[in-house]
Amino acid sequence: MDIFSHPELVSGSLANIRDKYLSAVQTETPLEYLRSHINTELETGNPPLLYNDFLKTRTLLPEVMNILPNSMQFDQKRITHEYTEIPAELIHKVRFTARDSNNTELLNIELNTFELSNKQVVITYEPETVEDQNIINSYRGLDNTPAYLVRLRPVLKVNGERTAVGKDGPADGRRL
Repeated sequence: MDIFSHPELVSGSLANIRDKYLSAVQTETPLEYLRSHINTELETGNPPLLYNDFLKTRTLLPEVMNILPNSMQFDQKRITHEYTEIPAELIHKVRFTARDSNNTELLNIELNTFELSNKQVVITYEPETVEDQNIINSYRGLDNTPAYLVRLRPVLKVNGERTAVGKDGPADGRRL
């Protein structure tokens, strides 16, 4: 219902509502002022209508799409296995290995790939012993420490948490 199509419901002052609102300082918002003004006009005319009766509303009708078929899209020839959980031999895995220049294994771990999904996986290095850490601290950081003074061991971190720590680090600053 359009309030302007029924001039008998409100007086002609509705056309000047903007000027009335702007003529003085108001505590109400323009919408609150309009709502109270229209409700006042409707109450004086005694029709059984309120401001909310003039608001246009729309109801969405639910639409049944029937996109998913009620049967399989292929013919089932035979069922080979049914599981309550995925067996270990069907779970995808990833192996992380770190070796030194002599092909000695320093780090070797196998993890399920689904456990690594959407996580940060980093192979980093840390001092092998407390003494190595003290040497790094005395030189004020690893960048300033001579490579032959410390041993670093590989560390696998998943989301910042240590998952695997290498056995040894290469001696005398040798390459991994």
